[in-house]
Amino acid sequence: MECNQVTGSFKERGARYALLKVSEEDKKAGVWAASAGNHALALCYHGKLLGIPINVVMPRHAPLMKIDYCTKLGANIIVQGKDLSAARETAFKLRDEKGGIYINGYDHLDILAGAGTIGLELLDQLVSGMRLLG
Repeated sequence: MECNQVTGSFKERGARYALLKVSEEDKKAGVWAASAGNHALALCYHGKLLGIPINVVMPRHAPLMKIDYCTKLGANIIVQGKDLSAARETAFKLRDEKGGIYINGYDHLDILAGAGTIGLELLDQLVSGMRLLG
């Protein structure tokens, strides 16, 4: 099911929901994140669709394919840091300097709420399937 998302990842559900919840002021200033891959792809893809500027700090070990795809989606990609922790620190610093909001791909409440919608979808499909059976 989630492999059928445009970016091939379950991260899209949370990213879209989190971006929809961003205030108008923060939408103008932009969204900041640190990611080596799927969270970045999801934010960049849905940021483009929603017209929200996305800034992602990706660690040096991030796959070039994901860096390129995020760049093609129009995001501001900064490759810096030996690991995700260092990239996150850079993202916080830049967010503090330039404004906007930081969306963590792991424990941001809107990310979690959006990701949880798969449970509702599965339940709906299960109930629909049970009706067909009888």
